Amino acid sequence: MFFDKKNEKLTNFHTEEGVICAPFMNQYMRINENQGVARERILEAAGLTESELNPPNGWVTQAVIERLFVARLEQQPDPVYGIHCSAALEPSMAGVVGFIALSCPSLLDLHYTLRDFGKLVSNIFRTELTHEPGSTYWTIDFLYTDMIVKRHSTEWVLAGSAMLIHRLYANALLEVHISHAPALLNGKPHPIYEETFKCPVKFGQAQSALVINPQYLNKTSPNGDPLVFTALSNQAMLMLEQLKPQTNIIDRVKQEISRLLAIGSVSRDELCKQMGMSSRHLHRQLQLYGSSYQIILDEIRIKSVQDLLMQHSNLDTVSAQLGFSSVKSFARWFDTKMGVTPTEYRRKEQLNAL
Repeated sequence: MFFDKKNEKLTNFHTEEGVICAPFMNQYMRINENQGVARERILEAAGLTESELNPPNGWVTQAVIERLFVARLEQQPDPVYGIHCSAALEPSMAGVVGFIALSCPSLLDLHYTLRDFGKLVSNIFRTELTHEPGSTYWTIDFLYTDMIVKRHSTEWVLAGSAMLIHRLYANALLEVHISHAPALLNGKPHPIYEETFKCPVKFGQAQSALVINPQYLNKTSPNGDPLVFTALSNQAMLMLEQLKPQTNIIDRVKQEISRLLAIGSVSRDELCKQMGMSSRHLHRQLQLYGSSYQIILDEIRIKSVQDLLMQHSNLDTVSAQLGFSSVKSFARWFDTKMGVTPTEYRRKEQLNAL
């Protein structure tokens, strides 16, 4: 599974942008290598580095993903690349989400698994159910801006979802609707569509969706495992809960440091005590976001020091309020950060105010 001790770096949903977790992207790169396109070759063509494919916070950004995708297709064009990738990707490669999908008792459970727990792998696609008389539409949509990437990714997820649906009920899938035009072979839609979906496929539709017979939605499948499904779903819910508080770890540290400065007892040890974590764990969590205790402390001090210097003539008062042990250490810090001494800075500000 992705989110074990070896991969505890995966700690942020990055809700501001589309992302996919790094372990899944590495599985994707292995698929390409099995298709004859070397990892190094794709990275070089995309102008990317290994660190961008495996960033400190464990989430690969949408911009990096699109560049990888485009570079891969340039190296070895494939009109039905997404479907080929889907056929090569085992559900278990998606970690706990894949195992839950394999154990789902019903199609409705499968949809909610991909919609809700899929966030443990990516937030880059959306899936919803809409109902019409006699049919249910399982819609798929991606955040990608590159239309080639969106096209192949849509076919990839549609094909993967169809495979899971067929596993639960072979006759549940009525049609597949795809918003873009088909890849052609000899002037006709590529036969891989029919082979993959095992039902009629319509192109140029208003939205990409799997059209399901609603009679099967809540029907319990003999191929599911309710006990495993429940156990893994509970684990996934805990994972989601564990991710949420960590997205504001820097804000929490800032609030606590500000409070400690106000009472004159700021220190790394006191901060860790108040936050209920070890110094090592705090360092590791902040490092994931490219920050540290000292960086945050300096940031808060810099925001406060200018006003304090203008309010108080006594440097002892200013240094004490900023948590320094002496005026000498405060002056040395100020000179390093501001390029002038506190006295020089105050003099310049007073002259500017005249």
